[in-house]
Parts: sequence; C-alpha cells; structure tokens
Amino acid sequence: AYLSQVCPSIKIACLSCAHLPRLEMEAVMKETASYGVPLVLATRGEEGSCALYGGRLTIVPALPAEKVLDTMGAGDSYLAALLCELLKASPAGALLEGDLTALLPAAMEKAGSFAAKVCGMEGAFGCGIPIAGRTELEEWEKMKPKEVGG
Repeated sequence: AYLSQVCPSIKIACLSCAHLPRLEMEAVMKETASYGVPLVLATRGEEGSCALYGGRLTIVPALPAEKVLDTMGAGDSYLAALLCELLKASPAGALLEGDLTALLPAAMEKAGSFAAKVCGMEGAFGCGIPIAGRTELEEWEKMKPKEVGG
C-alpha cells in the first residue's frame, strides 16, 4: 500500500535493501518501477548498489571503506552524490535528462565511494560528538560471551 501511495508522485526512488536477499530486492525494485518511477536505486551496504532504469538492472559492487565508524547517513550520502552526478551530466540541469544507461554505472561508483568515506566519520556528517559510555562499550565488546549479561 505504501508504494502505491508514494511512487506515482516521484521520479527517483532510493531503497535501503541491505537486509533483503537479491531476488526480493529485485522484486521490490520492479514493483516500485511499476508505479511509474523511472529510476529505482537500491543501496545494499557492503554489497554495493543497484539501479533499475529502462527495465535494465545495473549492479555496482561496493568500494571498500578505509574504516567504518558510523553508517548513519551513508544511504543519504549515496543518493546526494548520485543526484549531483546526474545534474553535472545534464546540460539543462535536469535529473532525468536523456538516456542515463551509460552514465549510471560511473555515477553509482562515485556515489558508493562517497558513501564509503562518510562511513569513516563519527556522526556521519563530520560533526561527531563523544558517545557516552564508548570506552565501556569497547571493553564490553572484548568480553567473552558467557560474561555478557551476567
């Protein structure tokens, strides 16, 4: 019901699909496109990203992150970088101008690279704040499973 209400009003959808097996992800992307969304993106965390455009699925593997401190904002960063690439490639400044088939893989790779860098920032926006209990959490993570919780 959610997709049928939202999708007719949008031109680009970006779905977080890291939790879905590939076939389920593809089914959700196709359903989203069936409501008239020309470009459907799916972020998959360590698995990279996918785009469904013109009935064709493009898959771009993730680039390794140098370090991962916080994944908050990675999907938003991915989408922002991809939209910037689409705008840069458009003479008229339109997101969906012309055939994007040849442009999408490079734009997706650049967006994935940016998202990987964002994962290395505490707070995801470069304004990280100390997290209360972080030292204790690090010590907790070193404990043997039988010591956790009792």
